[in-house]
Amino acid sequence: MTEWNVSAHYENMFAEAEELALLMHQLGLLSNKESDTVNGHIELANLAREAASSAEGAVEVECRRIGREVADGKIKPSDIAAETLKIADPDRIRFVAERAFIHSVGRAKTAALVNAGRAVEVLNTQLTQLAERAVELAPQLAGVDTADAALAAGRGDAWMEVIDLRGTVARLRGISDLLRKAEVLPKPVVGAIENHWRFRLDPMLTDIGKRVNWRKPANGFSGGGKNRFLAEMHAQPYIPTSREEAALTKRAHETAWAEHRAAMAKLDAPLVVQGGRA
Repeated sequence: MTEWNVSAHYENMFAEAEELALLMHQLGLLSNKESDTVNGHIELANLAREAASSAEGAVEVECRRIGREVADGKIKPSDIAAETLKIADPDRIRFVAERAFIHSVGRAKTAALVNAGRAVEVLNTQLTQLAERAVELAPQLAGVDTADAALAAGRGDAWMEVIDLRGTVARLRGISDLLRKAEVLPKPVVGAIENHWRFRLDPMLTDIGKRVNWRKPANGFSGGGKNRFLAEMHAQPYIPTSREEAALTKRAHETAWAEHRAAMAKLDAPLVVQGGRA
């Protein structure tokens, strides 16, 4: 029985190439023609997998053919051995199919990322546009924390648009996470993506953010999610072009926190602390 023996690394790359092609096309970084190139490599990879899975059957078909032709007098009985030796071994078929799969998957991923160098610019442009629109809508939703309240105040359209904006931002963040995984975008050497990798300003120190209880988990969009999102949009969402840029942003966050603590100490006012209100 012929077995498929491709490592999980290449199986994951296969799925990643398909997803990358779709996302890059959505970002406008892959033309229809370029998408077709990716899909062509993906199709070749699928055909290679099928060739491996049908290797045993293909060998059996050839053996049956030789048997019929011997019976029909087309092949001499003395030539059976020679004819049989012409049939490829199933393991060799599998091995060649696996190599074809691996090469096709690699080319599919390369083709999907042909314009990846522009990804950070496109993502940042879109994030900026979304944030600017959210900031425009924020005053309409001041003090409006539920859908019913928004409808009662005649602000239902603004409420729904902000929900849509949040979904679009989440989609772009998902794309950036995948591109980091694919080594297209920079990422921390170790650890998770912290705020300085996501926002030029600290969301907690924006005017809206100072009124959010960050220690209390948000319970949906109405249960604190709206204000958190608007605070994040006021904090200028972005994707760093390098670790150095992220490091500079981190230092700016730290400076802002030091200035906030100093200002609050002079006023003897409640202090916003990282993680929530004091």
